[in-house]
Amino acid sequence: MDLGKLDTVSAANAGIELCLLHPKTSEPTSIYITVLGSDSDEFRKISATQNRARLMRIRKSQATRHRSDEDFEGDAIAILAACTKGWRDGSNESLDIGGSALPFSVENAILLYRKFPWIREQVDITISDRTNFIKG
Repeated sequence: MDLGKLDTVSAANAGIELCLLHPKTSEPTSIYITVLGSDSDEFRKISATQNRARLMRIRKSQATRHRSDEDFEGDAIAILAACTKGWRDGSNESLDIGGSALPFSVENAILLYRKFPWIREQVDITISDRTNFIKG
């Protein structure tokens, strides 16, 4: 067997385009988000950075500081946003939110994932599923 065919790191670094599914009907929408996988260098880099920050808090005697759900959610959203490399609605390079255009940026990805948990969930599932990053 050629393990090169199972190289999830290269495919995760290349990324894939996810078609968002409607949250009620599960029908494909016209919205596509380009993401890297959990085996990508970017994902592993930001995960390591977050882990180092947690260890530093512990070492600085902040081990008793209770992290809120918002802290954990913020960390998860930061990883997803860092692994998001673009989006489009059809041929439009921005998303329409309440009549306002939202062009892609990491900061806007954070806003999108906070405002729309169903989008965040689909992105998270896609990034985490290695089968999405195996060619063939």
